[in-house]
Amino acid sequence: MRIYLVEGASGQAPGYNFAGINDSDKFFTGIQSSISYANPNVIGSQSFSLEGLMLKDATSSPYSWVEAGWVKDNRYSMTMPYGFLENKQGSSYTYTYFTISPSTHNYKLVYVGQTADYRYVYACYYDGVWEARGFVYSQDLFPEAKGEVYNSTSSYSQMGPASISNIQLLHSGSWILWQNSYPTLHTGYFENNPPYNLTILNLFYNIYNTFQS
Repeated sequence: MRIYLVEGASGQAPGYNFAGINDSDKFFTGIQSSISYANPNVIGSQSFSLEGLMLKDATSSPYSWVEAGWVKDNRYSMTMPYGFLENKQGSSYTYTYFTISPSTHNYKLVYVGQTADYRYVYACYYDGVWEARGFVYSQDLFPEAKGEVYNSTSSYSQMGPASISNIQLLHSGSWILWQNSYPTLHTGYFENNPPYNLTILNLFYNIYNTFQS
């Protein structure tokens, strides 16, 4: 089952936090990884929690991107986690949701072509099956892997536990493990501050978010 939602511009409120890694110096045409299933407690009617992969256009402003993974989102009455593709083009956001089973799954974003109006098309695959597509205005994209939580109340929603492992990037037609690329570590609340306790597991930049409440 796929659900499509389109929204206008939206800002990030003070309750939004994330922790993860990116590489803003090198550009790729694909990213894929195994992401473990989690069913966190999400507090507040406008709150969400997710674990995902992103390819982001860093060459124009406002940025555009495609992002995939799992999300539990009270804004859309998602009482269980769903797979998702988020596509931002300019100030507009498009969301595609699809059902997932409670286990580890592979998520992949990969460049598949260009439209007549010069937008680059990126496909979202879930366990090797096409689920959705998104559009950006550049083929030069940098990768990111992260966990996010938005808290619309004074109480923290949970993050996991969840992990992103075996992260691979597509460059010049070949998939390579994300390693030795010296990525930047971006954090909202980090280490012992809820809702995050994020750990880099090894040289391959696998990340793990432990339980926080």
